[in-house]
Amino acid sequence: QETCYCGALEQGDVLYLCKVDSPQPLRVLTQTGRRMPAYATSLGKALLTDHTLPQLEALYPGGLTAVTDATVTDLQVLYGQLKQAEQDGYSWEGEESTRHVRCLAVPVRKHGTIVAAVSMAIPCFRYEKDRQQEIVEALRQTALCIGRTMEQTDAHFGELF
Repeated sequence: QETCYCGALEQGDVLYLCKVDSPQPLRVLTQTGRRMPAYATSLGKALLTDHTLPQLEALYPGGLTAVTDATVTDLQVLYGQLKQAEQDGYSWEGEESTRHVRCLAVPVRKHGTIVAAVSMAIPCFRYEKDRQQEIVEALRQTALCIGRTMEQTDAHFGELF
């Protein structure tokens, strides 16, 4: 019942590859093909989960620029969030890329390597903390299905762009 996305990492940005819109009258709107700084989105944080601090520094040599007043702009803080995401198995963001929207995301792995991510964007007024695990589990199952399909067909997103 909420907007879901699939994206890949492209030079430090999330490239939104596809989405499924929410049927709700008030929903998050974005377009496929759009790019956002990966560090400012849950989808991007899922894509960055396995990055080391030196890799992040190389990816963002000019530092992190705020998209909203909630965006993480400290590389050390971002790295800490990524280590927590690695431990938890999912990433999140609260109004870092879009005001009044919270997102949860899970990486898609092909043979153990993150190749994409899936996320759900929820307007803050509809976000229910007690549903978080249910949402994360649905995202995990989706990511596993996509990853298995990619392994079985030897597909990869690099051929798409």
